[in-house]
Amino acid sequence: MDAVISAHNLEHCDEPAAVLAAMCGALTRSGKLYLSFPCAESVHFPSRRGTLQFSDDPTHREPPLWAAVLVDLEKSGMKVEWQNRRYRPAVPLVLGALLEPISAMNQRVMPLGSTWALWGFESVIWATKA
Repeated sequence: MDAVISAHNLEHCDEPAAVLAAMCGALTRSGKLYLSFPCAESVHFPSRRGTLQFSDDPTHREPPLWAAVLVDLEKSGMKVEWQNRRYRPAVPLVLGALLEPISAMNQRVMPLGSTWALWGFESVIWATKA
């Protein structure tokens, strides 16, 4: 594979390290991995419909641990090109801040990833096979 995109997959796996190793193993030399998963801190976020607290999704198993994922990537011959442990893109973050009172009152995440951006729900890593 020239690229693998894994968006919110690892937290659903019984053996996330093995799944990550398999994804990296499937990549050609210079292949790209785009990885996202809930941050470990999300276990302490408030509960909302649409999943803000990690346990809001009953199919979640364990939050991937940031440091362990980075070590597993290195072991698999990956070079991290960009990383953000709690991704908070500017425009959705501002929108999330404006909509947070409505989100809290209605107990649900707001559109366009705005609630997730405000709270920094998502960890993101881009890596290339060395």
